[in-house]
Amino acid sequence: MNRSWRVVILILLLMLGMTAGSAGVLAPEKVSFFGIVKYVDLEGGFWGLVADDGKKYDPLNLPAEFKQEGLRVQVEGVVKNVAGIHMWGIPLEITAINKADSDEQKPAKPPGISCRQLKDRPLGGQFH
Repeated sequence: MNRSWRVVILILLLMLGMTAGSAGVLAPEKVSFFGIVKYVDLEGGFWGLVADDGKKYDPLNLPAEFKQEGLRVQVEGVVKNVAGIHMWGIPLEITAINKADSDEQKPAKPPGISCRQLKDRPLGGQFH
C-alpha cells in the first residue's frame, strides 16, 4: 500500500511538471507581416497567408473581401494554439488586415551564388 501511494504521487508530480513546463508555449504570440493571400487546394480547399519570410499562416477569420489569390496584404494577428483540420500553416486570428502595394515592404533578394560561380570555385573543403 505504501509503495502504491508513492507511485501515484510520483505520477502526479510528473504530470504537474509537464503542464508547468508547457505553459510558456501556450502564451499568445503577436505577429505582424507583409505577405500574399493564397488559395490552398488541400482537403476541400481553403485560404492561407504566406508571409514574405516564407512562413505559412492558416487564418481563422479572413474577411471575404481579402479572399483573392495573390493579393498582397499587411497583417497583424495572434498565433493561436488550436487544432485545425487543414494541416497547413500556423493558425492565426487576424486582428488587422489591409491591402498593400505590390512592391511595399518586399524583402531584399538575398545574395546568391550562380551555378557558374560554383563551377569556377576550386574544391577542397573551402565550402565548410
